[in-house]
Amino acid sequence: MASKSVYQDFDPAGLKHFGLSTAPVYGVVDNQRTQVHNVIVSNDEDAYNKIRKTLSKPNTTVSSIKSLPKKQKAFMLPLSPVSLSRAKAACKAANMTLVSDYKAADVIITHDKFHDKHSHGNKIPNTLLMSRLWNYETITSSKDQVPVVESFYRDTGRSVICDLTDIQAWRVNQGTSIYEGWLFTGMAVNIAFRIAAMNVSCIKADDLIREAILTQPITEELIQDLANQIKSGDPDTVNLAGMILPTVDYTSNLHLLWKFAQDVGDKTYLYNRSKDVKAWIQASKFNTFYYYTAQQMILYLEKEGKLDSTSFRYLEPIVRKDIKIYNRDLYVFKVEVKPRYKEYLK
Repeated sequence: MASKSVYQDFDPAGLKHFGLSTAPVYGVVDNQRTQVHNVIVSNDEDAYNKIRKTLSKPNTTVSSIKSLPKKQKAFMLPLSPVSLSRAKAACKAANMTLVSDYKAADVIITHDKFHDKHSHGNKIPNTLLMSRLWNYETITSSKDQVPVVESFYRDTGRSVICDLTDIQAWRVNQGTSIYEGWLFTGMAVNIAFRIAAMNVSCIKADDLIREAILTQPITEELIQDLANQIKSGDPDTVNLAGMILPTVDYTSNLHLLWKFAQDVGDKTYLYNRSKDVKAWIQASKFNTFYYYTAQQMILYLEKEGKLDSTSFRYLEPIVRKDIKIYNRDLYVFKVEVKPRYKEYLK
């Protein structure tokens, strides 16, 4: 059984598959400074992008998994924007169970938060699968300020990436410099290899939530009720709305989603501590729609191929209110929509 740490032993077959068998191995000190873990830092950006795309690109659908007769086991990549409780509920609805051992999983639940960029010796999070490093030093000794550095170098002969903000690399025994490098953990390489070579399924967390959990269609009554709750000022009522929001389907009736954003888009800070509401806000483009005018929303829907008669008839009268015509004492004006929009008025 694999541990929950991202710092797994590298699968030699996975390293060979991605061309990383001879890539340099360094150490990374954990947050408690009690252990040093092996990571690979390569100059092969192509391998980094290949693994990142393998881990982030879904290769199956939630509906396909739900149709399987056998219940599937799913592993969610670390740093998921979806909370554990909601992920478990979504997995249950999709005929899956959430497991903590990726080696036992038939399905990997992915997202876009497992990789990042770090620079200038800043701390590298111990839950991150991959990272682009810029301007780091490595050390072979900390002058006993962090004893595990000395023991790791003594036992392995490998230097340690200096992301210890209270230690200046030039004051201790300095190893090689990493001007630009691509960091891989064992979990990143191993899971990517399982997806690429062992027919392990991969689905997006957003897709899972949308297909398994989004149960409430947006209606005018619903957005009015939620807006009243969010603007009520009562913490319990606000929290109640926060429990409902992640279940609201944001894939249809986008004109009503826009209206909802206009009503409460300035109140999203109330849910800064809610992982699920924040994920819903991001996936639904709620903050973007808050800054759109009605005309911009029509143009957005048209560009996305989602403009229909219902949304146009809802938004166009709002746009019409902003038309300003002067010199009415002398002239008569006739206003009508452009020919390409007339089909939406039928």
